[in-house]
Amino acid sequence: MAVDAEGGFVESGGKTDNLREVVSGHGVGVPLVAHDVELAKVEDTPGAAALAKHVTQRRKWLAQAAEKATADGKLDPTNSKYRTARKRVKRAQRRLRRARARVGQVRVKVGTPAGDAAQA
Repeated sequence: MAVDAEGGFVESGGKTDNLREVVSGHGVGVPLVAHDVELAKVEDTPGAAALAKHVTQRRKWLAQAAEKATADGKLDPTNSKYRTARKRVKRAQRRLRRARARVGQVRVKVGTPAGDAAQA
């Protein structure tokens, strides 16, 4: 990924704004690929401690829902309470990951000392 003179990110011949990038095989406007970003530690991220606590609580609720959705020693993954609890755990994890990625990613613009060093 490169930065043009206007400060926009350029990749695969497509120009996007600073919040998004072009992913190969996708069109313009595809959200930033989060797994390419280095994640900051939870302690270094403002508000992440509360989100991590929320994820822990959601996991407890998921365990309770899984227990109730188990019959004859077999988990029923189509149980509505279990599915809802699973979705809520995933949503909480996504929020935590986005917060950590927001702090972990550092973007520089052309014309700044850091940006010129990144271009070299």
